[in-house]
Amino acid sequence: MTVLRACLHTLAGARPKAGLMLAAIDLDHALILKHIHKAFPAIELIRGTTNSDISSVLGF
Repeated sequence: MTVLRACLHTLAGARPKAGLMLAAIDLDHALILKHIHKAFPAIELIRGTTNSDISSVLGF
């Protein structure tokens, strides 16, 4: 997934302990979580839905 590759690149080897996942309600959350936990096995997540896009790289 492009977003996870960008996160891994930006983190430059650092391993986050927690994360905030905002995803549209019509996405496959189980699949997204599978990929997140594959990339970051020990991460604790807070999950929610959003009606907008938030990105420190791409803007709002």
